[in-house]
Amino acid sequence: MIGVTAATSGSLYWFFGYISPFIAACTAIGVLLGSRIGTRMLMHVTNRQVRWVFVAILAYLGFRMVLRGLGREGVLPITSLERTMLAVIFTSVIMASLYFIFTYKYRETQDITLSIYQARPENPGRVDLKFINMTSSLLKYGVFISIALLILGLILIFIHGGGLGVSINRIIDPNGHVDTSTITIMSVVIGDIKLDGLSLMLTGLLVLIAIPVIMVALNLIRFAMERDVLYTVLAAITLINLFLAIFVLPTLIIHK
Repeated sequence: MIGVTAATSGSLYWFFGYISPFIAACTAIGVLLGSRIGTRMLMHVTNRQVRWVFVAILAYLGFRMVLRGLGREGVLPITSLERTMLAVIFTSVIMASLYFIFTYKYRETQDITLSIYQARPENPGRVDLKFINMTSSLLKYGVFISIALLILGLILIFIHGGGLGVSINRIIDPNGHVDTSTITIMSVVIGDIKLDGLSLMLTGLLVLIAIPVIMVALNLIRFAMERDVLYTVLAAITLINLFLAIFVLPTLIIHK
């Protein structure tokens, strides 16, 4: 679901020039690497442990936001370092209190999260097994290619001092603007051939946009081969909506 909606919004943002390639590339690299590490760690941690980490992060961010708001209103004018230290202290107190309260209450309960994560489908069919391998390979190699292109593009941008005629200062400046609406797919392809850093970064982002679309298409074929009429129709509707949102909707809005 996240991939499908992100593919739609990502293509629209590109078309209207709302994408900051440098921020998008850095975010994508961090998210993709984090997700790879997270999924491996998930096999060795329980649901309860994940909750504790999540609560700690929310407590820290929430209290720091409160302090920042009070600082902007002039109620509590403190530095960023002081806000961080107070948020850490607050989070430590909250987590210690919660641990003391809930550990005894749930001590006798059993967390079966790991056994659920490690469950495997029994005797998958030939079609199921084939498409499981295909989608797994698509995600694995698609993500790898995307990360490789994004990292290579970042390196080349710093080496060449920019890309596609845009200076490096303008690319990496959070307040700068790289108008992706004027950058066509053909110009990106030509830039890739010339090893242009910005072109390679944009290609990496395009790969990310394409992966969920291909996943939907593969599942459409899978459901059709399994003669599952309902899911075939749903996959077809999803794929049609994706193509309309990516290729037709932006043109209609521009003409309007």
